[in-house]
Amino acid sequence: MYCINCDLSTPDDSIFCENCGKPVKQVPEIHLIGSSIPNTPFTLLLPTLFRTNAFHILGLDTGIDPKTIQKRGKEITTRLKIDDIPEYNLDFEKADLFRNESAVKVALQKVNSPKDSIGEYFFWFDINPDSTNQEILDAIKNAEYSKALSLFQNSTESIEGISFSQRRNLAVFYSVLLCNKNFKSCLIPSVNLWNTLMGSPVSWDEFFRFYTEKTGFILDQVIINEFKKQAVSQLSDFYAEISNQLNDSDYLLEYKERFSVTGNKTEKDVINPVLQKIHTYIEELKKIEISSGNKNDATLLQKIDAIIEKILDEIDVLSSFGLDEDSRVKASRDEAAKAIRELSIPIHNEWNNQTSSLELINTARDICGTMGYGASLGEDLRQVQETKNNSLIINPIDDTIEHKRFAEALQMIENQENKSNNSRLVDLLKDRKMVCVTAVAIERYIRAKNAFKDGKNDEAKNNYEYTASLIYKNLELFNFNKATIDDIIQTIPSKISIAIAIRDFEILDRFRDNIIDAAKKNFEGKFEEDILIILVDSHIYPPLIRQGLISGKPSSSSSSSCFVITASMGDRHHPNVLLLQSFRDTWLIQRDWGCWCNACYEKIGPHFAEIIRGNWYLQLLSRLFIVTPSVWIAKKILK
Repeated sequence: MYCINCDLSTPDDSIFCENCGKPVKQVPEIHLIGSSIPNTPFTLLLPTLFRTNAFHILGLDTGIDPKTIQKRGKEITTRLKIDDIPEYNLDFEKADLFRNESAVKVALQKVNSPKDSIGEYFFWFDINPDSTNQEILDAIKNAEYSKALSLFQNSTESIEGISFSQRRNLAVFYSVLLCNKNFKSCLIPSVNLWNTLMGSPVSWDEFFRFYTEKTGFILDQVIINEFKKQAVSQLSDFYAEISNQLNDSDYLLEYKERFSVTGNKTEKDVINPVLQKIHTYIEELKKIEISSGNKNDATLLQKIDAIIEKILDEIDVLSSFGLDEDSRVKASRDEAAKAIRELSIPIHNEWNNQTSSLELINTARDICGTMGYGASLGEDLRQVQETKNNSLIINPIDDTIEHKRFAEALQMIENQENKSNNSRLVDLLKDRKMVCVTAVAIERYIRAKNAFKDGKNDEAKNNYEYTASLIYKNLELFNFNKATIDDIIQTIPSKISIAIAIRDFEILDRFRDNIIDAAKKNFEGKFEEDILIILVDSHIYPPLIRQGLISGKPSSSSSSSCFVITASMGDRHHPNVLLLQSFRDTWLIQRDWGCWCNACYEKIGPHFAEIIRGNWYLQLLSRLFIVTPSVWIAKKILK
């Protein structure tokens, strides 16, 4: 059994650690010497944290007094001048790799500085000269690291009241061994032990008492607090260097799971190069232009995908080192996500390519580093997905409208209206329904007028009534005041009754002209202008046709139009035109002189009609001096 908190083995039948009281668990031999660890001597290539340590360069442990330190420095310097490179028990590497005059000088400066010396003491061994420790030193000197590790572990397990120095010795030795891949089994114990040491106020107090006792330096609380933070950062750099050296991100990842600090070396060797690459790729994305001119350019989409793939590869590198929560990494990921989102917008709007836009937003959401921006992208994703879903419904309707099958499109819209509570889709359907209702109303209105012209009165009446019903049923689509429309429609029967009673259809004429003027004034150029006129006509003509007051059927004697009257009124179905046609067919041409007058009119009428048509001033004069007297005479005679 094993205590993760204390990094100590416990009896096999134990449930709780006797030292800290926390639960223990069965752990494979992750920190004991295993078959994978070689027993034959071999050298180590120390990471920077330990290689440049002042005591390592001086060949000493931290339990030495300052005078001995200075003496050792002079000794090494003297021997180096005669090309004699000294070697000591705690040399893990060949001395010529790290021990030179410059390094010795720097080492002495460090141990003489209250601020700089703290780390030198903290990250090196304190081995008291006793029989057990001498055996450890001999094993290290002979590069028998497996044996030294076993002795270190046994010393921490067999001695009651284990000191901070003993635990620190084991943590340092674990860390030193990590530079050889055969000792990866020391990774978890090393991280756990450092975490225990650096998370314990008692351990810190013991270390700083030891430090003050050995150096004589009195540290203020500011320096102490600063070093505690610096120590965590230095360890981060150490594990980052090991990860790079062995090409294995597990080392830094394991450390990041217990410590949330990024060191300078991690910044320099891992984060900065990757972030620079990501920034370069982001700038490449920003240079890509999406416009209607290069719509759905497959090559451009492939280029975007290739750049994004490079960004994802670099993000994977950061993730492999456990750097997902680093603030700079999060900011960089958000920046990449924004660049991708900026491309998704014109792809959606300019190219109308919802599929590619959705893919990009999904990728951006996966890349983004912060929850806030992720939520924003989630809303974008919802909207684009909604647009795509709406397109599956709207596109077939638009295609049907484009082919001018308005009645069919209207039916498709009505089938969808009751199936969706999607407000955006409802608005899209409403816009298209207004187009279809207007188009169908105009189509049926023209059909009604043509049927009336051909004497198919029942067909004309039915089309007028259908048109009136269609428009009124969909009145909410248009910018009308329903109460006003109801007043207009309710007024029409009374207008018709009065016109019939006094045989004066000019009442309807004036009423209709007022409606036309109002439609033009309020809705010129809009659907409502035509719809209002059609709606009124569709309520005027059916009752007149039903009562037989007007008929579009031409007489057998003459099928010609009233050219001048039609040009003056601007509508061949105008009640005055129809009245005068009826007067001509039922009374005028029944007389010989009337036939002669009608024949003359048919010869010269088209010429005058052409002059009048389109000239509002001549139309007005014609209405006053030709139409009005003619209607008055016709009404008198037909009475």
